[in-house]
Amino acid sequence: MSKFEIIKHIHYGKCNDVFISRDSKGNKYAVKRFYKSELEKTKCYTNRQGKLVRKDWLEDFKRSLEIQLMVDDDSCIRCHAVFGIDLSKEVPVIEDEIELVFDFAECGSLMDLESFDVPIVEFPKKVVKCIAKDVLQALHYLSTINVAHRDVKPNNIFMNKHGRSKLGDFGESDLMTKDGKVRGSKGSYYYLAPEVFELNNDEKDGSAIDMWALGVTLWILYFRRFPFSPNNSMYESMEEVQNFNFKKEIEVLKRSYEGSGEEWDEDFVDLLGKILENDPNLRIKPKEALNHPSLSDVDYEVARLFCLKNQKSPL
Repeated sequence: MSKFEIIKHIHYGKCNDVFISRDSKGNKYAVKRFYKSELEKTKCYTNRQGKLVRKDWLEDFKRSLEIQLMVDDDSCIRCHAVFGIDLSKEVPVIEDEIELVFDFAECGSLMDLESFDVPIVEFPKKVVKCIAKDVLQALHYLSTINVAHRDVKPNNIFMNKHGRSKLGDFGESDLMTKDGKVRGSKGSYYYLAPEVFELNNDEKDGSAIDMWALGVTLWILYFRRFPFSPNNSMYESMEEVQNFNFKKEIEVLKRSYEGSGEEWDEDFVDLLGKILENDPNLRIKPKEALNHPSLSDVDYEVARLFCLKNQKSPL
C-alpha cells in the first residue's frame, strides 16, 4: 500500500473496513480492507446434526475478485489494485489483511437499507432518472461481458461529485453462461425477481434478474416508499413478489398523488412497468430501456448540483 496514503476511515464492518486513500498525484480512492480471520468465520455454520461445518471462503472471494477485476467501464466501480492476495499462484498467497483499491464516490451509496429506513436525503425525480440511466448503462455493459451482478440495490449504487452513478460491490456476482443464464438464489431477498423464487433449479436469465432488482430500487427512490412490505420474512416476500401486480399498485399510487402537487411522469412510470414485468421473457432489456423516451431528457447538471449539496466528505 506504499503507493496509497490512508487519509480517513469511513466505514467499520465485521469483515472489512473502508478508508479514503490518496495516491502520489493526489487522486482519491476507496480502500476496502478485508480481514482473513473474519472471512473464515463467515463461512462457518452449524448443520442439522449440530456439527460445525467449515466452507471454503476463498473460492467465493476469488470468484468475486476475478469478476471485479474484469469490470472496466465508467458506469461501474472499478478495482485498481489488490494487496495481500496473489491469485497467480496455484495455491494463492494470502496475508492476514487483504486490501482492494476502488474508485472513490464522494457522495457514497444511495442509501443504507439495512434497517429499511427511508432515504437519508430525498432524491429529486430528475436525479432518479439520471441514476436510472447510469445503472442501465452498467447493466448493459455487464451483459456484454457475461456478468450478472446479482445484488443490485441502493446500497450498491454510488454517486460521485459529477452526479454520475456507478454500480459497485460485485461480491455476489456470477459469470453467466454463453446464453446469459445463472443458477441459484443470491443477493438481498427483498430485491429478488419472481422467477428466482420458483421451486426448481432451472437456469434463469441473469440480466433479467438484475433488471428486476433495479426496478425495485427505482420504485423506492422515485416514490419514496416500498413496493413490498419491508418487514416480511423471506417466505412472505416470496408470495408478495410472485403476486405483484404493477398496474394495480400504480393505480393506488396515482390516486395518492392527486391533489398533492407532486410530479407524476407517465413516461417514467411506463418504463418502470416494463422493468417490473413479472415474466422475465417479456421484461425489458437494458439496451432497450436506455432508448426509452423517459430517459431522453436526462439532465446530469441537476444531479451534479444535488451531489454538491449532499456530498458526504469535504476531502
